[in-house]
Amino acid sequence: MRTTAAFLGIAAGIILGATPVFAWGPQGHQIIAHIAARHPTPSARAQAGALLGGETEAMMVLYSTWADEVRADRPETASWHFVNIELGSRGYQASRDCPDSACVVAQIARDEKILADPKAPGRAEALRFLIHLAGDIHQPLHVSDNQ
Repeated sequence: MRTTAAFLGIAAGIILGATPVFAWGPQGHQIIAHIAARHPTPSARAQAGALLGGETEAMMVLYSTWADEVRADRPETASWHFVNIELGSRGYQASRDCPDSACVVAQIARDEKILADPKAPGRAEALRFLIHLAGDIHQPLHVSDNQ
């Protein structure tokens, strides 16, 4: 009886003392965008501002959550937010971790290619996705899996 009561007391303490675990969420993405916006070259900053339609840092922060906001309307983008790298593996392996090139790693590469071509259509959208996906790929719960 004492053991059960002690166990329940410990379990209740753990449950009540635990804090919820969240992904970056809007604030995390905005903080990452603030930091990232302070590091481009003057030329890159000007180009980003032109593509985004305003002052670079403000627009990067604004668009840092955009990819999550449009995900329900664009379900084809859902897999772009993560990659399932098996825990205990020796690292990312595209054939295993990114089937059909449908993961954050592959989408970042596609968006970088679009941005590198000044004549490519969709450059502003590619930049909006990159701003967000740069945060996702640095979020530990978005890059690992324990299947």
